[in-house]
Amino acid sequence: MKLLYLWGLSVHQGHSEPLMQFVSDLGAIAPEANIFTMVMAMEATMVFLFSAIRHGGLKAYIQSNTANINYNNNNYDNDAKVTAHRLTQYNKWSLVIGLVFGWALMGTASFRTSEGIIVLVVHGFHACIGFSLIMLDMGLQSEIAYARGRPWTGRFRRFLAVVSFTLILVMMVMMGWSLLELDNPFHFMNINIRMRWSESQPGYLPHVISAFLEWAVILIVCPYFWTFISEFKGYSLSFKVENKRKELQTDV
Repeated sequence: MKLLYLWGLSVHQGHSEPLMQFVSDLGAIAPEANIFTMVMAMEATMVFLFSAIRHGGLKAYIQSNTANINYNNNNYDNDAKVTAHRLTQYNKWSLVIGLVFGWALMGTASFRTSEGIIVLVVHGFHACIGFSLIMLDMGLQSEIAYARGRPWTGRFRRFLAVVSFTLILVMMVMMGWSLLELDNPFHFMNINIRMRWSESQPGYLPHVISAFLEWAVILIVCPYFWTFISEFKGYSLSFKVENKRKELQTDV
């Protein structure tokens, strides 16, 4: 909804052509810029909270499922210990990725594409980190799902990671193509050219394709986060089990 609102407001204000702009460019000129920055800051805060809750939930799950491991040398318990160790390492990396991803969102919101070339480069740097980390997170969370015995979720997350990687790769190719089509590639740095790219200008088609692909990658994040709904329900149960176990230990 945020993307559609920014797109509609930008077209209504006469800041861009109806078809089709990069999301960051839609949030580069006031009043769209103010809304874009506010929404991105809120999303970054939600990512921080989500990452912390996800980390705590998986940690409680690991503890509740390893509390009764018999540390004798039998195959079942050895496998359980290996799985618990692997999940613990994945969980640490997952927290780091989530926090850095939130930081990348804040950076993307703070540096507008309507400013000078240095600011544009810094914005692009944060955006690249964000896109890279969300794909890495999809891959890591697919491994966590497999380790937890949730193969369907693992396959779906891995599928989303592969699709996202493919779309981003094609998007970069299209973006480079549109840049090379210009008489002066440095004109790509001019936001007015990007926002008002028309069919009569060179590089228009690859620009539109790359913008559509960027939107597609962002929208793919939605079903990815939906995969955590049932997982978080399981984490809630793990929290309760772990707290109950600690209460029993305290009573003893």
